[in-house]
Amino acid sequence: SSSGPIIAGIAGMLNVITFCLLLFMVMETTKRSGTFDMMIDFAVKHCKNPRQAEIMCAVLGSGSAFLTAQNTSCICIMGPVVRSILKPFGIERTRGANIIDSFCVALTGLIPYGISLMMLYVWQWTRVWCPRACPPPPWSRIRSTASCWW
Repeated sequence: SSSGPIIAGIAGMLNVITFCLLLFMVMETTKRSGTFDMMIDFAVKHCKNPRQAEIMCAVLGSGSAFLTAQNTSCICIMGPVVRSILKPFGIERTRGANIIDSFCVALTGLIPYGISLMMLYVWQWTRVWCPRACPPPPWSRIRSTASCWW
């Protein structure tokens, strides 16, 4: 039938599918235009030791996170670039993944147009203007006899 669970599931995932398609289109366009190769060549040419390569990966990851405002998109886009920068210096792929993940997540949590701060704004707005829509958390009802939490 037209209202079955499979149709409803596909309809619910349509936004995610469209986002993923657009993300990979942008990635392929930048790869074919040579932008990734220029970034890799610039980074490898200016890095003289493994520490500088790690710092360059952190800077590129932070810049990508600042531009995309999403950590997952940043990691998907910059992952191959970071891997290519760290390879000549013999740095493990897991180390590069940790570097880019930590910087992307931290920066997207700090920029004012990132999703995490937007959700915080919405949560605070509903608590102030619609207290019944967002009740206080359950731990706020717990009474303590101690004067300090420690």
